[in-house]
Order: sequence, then C-alpha cells, then structure tokens
Amino acid sequence: MEKYQIMIQKHLKKLDEKIEIFIKSGKHLRNIALIGVVFAVIITVKIINAIFGQTYGSATIYGKTYKTIVIGNKTWMAENLNHETRFSKCYDNEFRNCYKYGRLYNWYTAQKICPEGWHLPANNEWDGFFASLLGGIGVPYPTGDSTIGAKYYNIDHSGYWWTSTNYDMENAIARNIYIDEERIKWDKFDKIGLFSVRCVKN
Repeated sequence: MEKYQIMIQKHLKKLDEKIEIFIKSGKHLRNIALIGVVFAVIITVKIINAIFGQTYGSATIYGKTYKTIVIGNKTWMAENLNHETRFSKCYDNEFRNCYKYGRLYNWYTAQKICPEGWHLPANNEWDGFFASLLGGIGVPYPTGDSTIGAKYYNIDHSGYWWTSTNYDMENAIARNIYIDEERIKWDKFDKIGLFSVRCVKN
C-alpha cells in the first residue's frame, strides 16, 4: 500500500509542476476568456428566449430555407419570400436587394405564390402577428415598395406586405410599418403595386 501511495504522490507532484508551468505561460487566461465569452453568449440567448418566449424554427419553401416563428397557434415566415416568378421584382432591380429583403410581388401573384400547406394571410391575421412582434423578435424588414410605373420608394424606411383581403375591383389591403412610427397601419393599394409577401402555415 505504501508503494502505491508513493507512486501516486510522484504523479501528483508532476501534475502540479505541469499546471504551474501552464499558468505561468499565460495560455490559461486566453482559454478562460474564451470560455467566458461562450458562456456569456449562451446565457444571453437563454435570457432573450425566456423574456420573449419565442424561438425561430425553419421551413424549406421552393428549395430555400426560411426562418419561421410561432405566433399564437400559427407558424409564420419570419423572413420575406424570395421566390422568383415572372411578375416579381427586386427592389430597384438590384439582385442583392432580393437576397437581403426578399422579392416584391403584385397582389395577383401574391394570392397564389405561397406553396401548398401555406397561405397569404388575411388582414385580420396580421393583427395577431404584429401585436406579438413589437418586442423586437422577428420584426419585418423595412423592404420598401414599388408602385405603378416601377418607381421604388422607402427602402430601409418602411415595409409593405400584401394581405389576401380584397378591397374592390382595383385595390386590395396591404399592411405597412414605418421605422419612425409606432403604429402598424393598413390601407388599400392598387393590386398591380409591388409589395413583400409573408406566408403563414395552414
């Protein structure tokens, strides 16, 4: 037994010496700092999720993966649709804007662009969506819009999204938000105007 105790003591002494050398080298400080940053990020994410009670999921739509978010009992796209069709445009006709903001669609295209199992939300469905997002989780991009004559407006200042709600022969309802206003409004717009699209799961 004494023989094993001596062996253990020798190994512990060597281990102590190695630890001392490692500490003196200063490498442990970098590792401790890195571990601290990692834990800080993890804790921050957990706190945010705990406060807002919302986490992102994902869905593959037309071959692209989009973030999704559950609002009440509905699953929404947390990003604007970016699926190219004949009647869709990138803001200012710049492809990078499609990548950043999604595409702009006229109302007729928006009516049928959501894939099977999803649909273009009605005006009243948007009420619940916006009410739950005022805390900052999943707030829509300020995508701008395009009106008759292919003129583009309001990039990084406002966002417009088609609803499925018809207004009259020429107009349909769209929701819009301005970054310097707290109100989230709706109004009638010409159906050939180009706005963003979010789909909601059936």
